[in-house]
Amino acid sequence: MERLITWKDADGRTGRCDARCWGYDNNPYKDCNCHCICNGANHAAGMHTAIANTKAFVHGWIEQRGNIVEWNVAKTVKRNKNKQYGNS
Repeated sequence: MERLITWKDADGRTGRCDARCWGYDNNPYKDCNCHCICNGANHAAGMHTAIANTKAFVHGWIEQRGNIVEWNVAKTVKRNKNKQYGNS
């Protein structure tokens, strides 16, 4: 299962965005009010849309959280050569 983004905050909490978020089949997160880094943008969106969303919005998501100390994104997201993704 490919993880599009993983993160760790200053309080030691960790998170990820993977097929459990963006997959369609039996997605428990589709209509939830959770605290994902994507703010629900990738929930049940499908892989291609989730990759596009992550490419477009990952830096804003990190800034919004404010306390992210470590993060990384998948190679499929890093294909945008104009930005730097991840700090680990």
